[in-house]
Amino acid sequence: MRKRVWVDSRVVVEVRPPWIPRKGQEEVQHKNACDEVVASVRRHVDNVLSVARSDEYASVCEFCASPWTEDSATYNGGCCDRDESNNPSPEAP
Repeated sequence: MRKRVWVDSRVVVEVRPPWIPRKGQEEVQHKNACDEVVASVRRHVDNVLSVARSDEYASVCEFCASPWTEDSATYNGGCCDRDESNNPSPEAP
């Protein structure tokens, strides 16, 4: 039977962008804002073991941005017409 046990506690800070994102610059702007928060915590907060920016990435279809669900690196199960054109074994008509 499964048992739930405590492992650790963390403080998570979500940064709200204080700017209007520029097209194509959202990732860089957000990372820079997070780095500023990290630097501020290091300067002003006592009893902190560590603080760092953690980046999260997701795999998506390059054509329609659907979540990537397949093992293949080139075919995502036909999530859109352009992806379907990469089907390694198309069904014969």
